[in-house]
Amino acid sequence: MSKKILFTSLLLALTAVVGLPVAGTSSPLAPSRAQADACSGVTLDDAVRQQVYAPGAAFAARPIRETVFLARALQPVRTMGATVHVHAQPGMTRQYLERALECHVRSGQAVNPSDPLVVPGGAVRDVDVLSAGGAFALRIQGDSPAAGRAIFERAESLVGGTVSVQQL
Repeated sequence: MSKKILFTSLLLALTAVVGLPVAGTSSPLAPSRAQADACSGVTLDDAVRQQVYAPGAAFAARPIRETVFLARALQPVRTMGATVHVHAQPGMTRQYLERALECHVRSGQAVNPSDPLVVPGGAVRDVDVLSAGGAFALRIQGDSPAAGRAIFERAESLVGGTVSVQQL
């Protein structure tokens, strides 16, 4: 009798760990369909263009650096993207701006030649928009060091109007 109880409890434990297939499982295409639905009707409208691409909208660009641990004495630092600070426009929310920029990345169509969200020879892995006082911080990360460098270079060109000092 105790062997029967032991066997039954073992069988129940294995079933709980392994799990049984559920009838309502979704297809592997469900996430991409959900992403496509999230971008339906969201375009890079004039408000978003003014927020990010208008002259003077971006006022700072900083590289996103990542240290790769290869060995104790070998830890290269790679540029993986940029954080771009833009002035907050009245009525623009962090959530909408992030959604519009993510959909812009998925579209793959650059607004101008220095668009940091569409880079040749690489891809943008992640876009986050953070509130930073009276501004937004756009955190744009690439999928490779080459894409990260291109994102940072393009972000710097968005800022423009940089001052360089030469020693005489």
